[in-house]
Amino acid sequence: MFINLTARNIDITEALKSYIESKIKRLERYVDSNAEAQLVLSVEKYRHSAEINLVGKRINIHSREESPDMYLSLDKVIEKVERQLRKRKERIRALKAKQRAKEANYRLQIIARTTPINEGNPPGNSEIIKSQRFAIKPMSVEEAVMQIDLLGNEFLVFNNSRTDKVNVLYKKRDGNLGLIEPEYEADLD
Repeated sequence: MFINLTARNIDITEALKSYIESKIKRLERYVDSNAEAQLVLSVEKYRHSAEINLVGKRINIHSREESPDMYLSLDKVIEKVERQLRKRKERIRALKAKQRAKEANYRLQIIARTTPINEGNPPGNSEIIKSQRFAIKPMSVEEAVMQIDLLGNEFLVFNNSRTDKVNVLYKKRDGNLGLIEPEYEADLD
């Protein structure tokens, strides 16, 4: 992380500089290595203020703290920024978990019979010849109809945005479309 340090009415000692670097190192676990921390330290009579602007990939955090001691101001401002970064990281983690749950991967399996259908196949005489994984995207039924026409597929598995359930849209032999909407046991009660 690149640190840009500006001092107003204060001399930056080596001890203060190393203290700042050690405190800013705590923030590096939350941001990428290309992030930049702009730190402004200023003294006005008995007010010691520390202001930080942290800029990185998809992040821009600003914080300012004042106290009678510069080290205390630094501690407060770094703690405040670290709290904001931790909160942001938890929000992103929760959002990703929610998206993973919504876009659950389902398996599409195409089954081929080892003998022609009209020869009276005994059940269980099929083998899986192709298996494919794909993400189910949330969309409305109207969007699914457009997708199936656009892609030219025989069927489309999607997450119905209105009901938040997995649906299957398929082409019938007569050219019309059919929609399979599952009813779970909880829905039937």
